Amino acid sequence: MAEYYVNLNMPMSMGANEKLLDVIDEVRENDTLIITMNSVNAAYSDVLTKTLENNNFDYSVKGSHSGDEYQIVAKKEK
Repeated sequence: MAEYYVNLNMPMSMGANEKLLDVIDEVRENDTLIITMNSVNAAYSDVLTKTLENNNFDYSVKGSHSGDEYQIVAKKEK
C-alpha cells in the first residue's frame, strides 16, 4: 500500500488536472492519493474530484486548521 502526493499550490488551470491524471496512472488498488492545494483554489476542487470519480476513486476533503490548505484524500476503489 503506497501513498502518492500531489502538491497543487499554484494557480489552478487545466495543467493541474493533467498533473493529477499523470499520477492517477501510477496509483493501484488500496493505494492512497493525497492532493494538497491552497485554500483559495478550493473552488477548483470540483474539477479534480470529478476526475477522481471518473477514475474509480473514493475521496474525502478537508481543510487545515490554519485555513491555508485544502486536501483531497483519495483511495482507488476495487
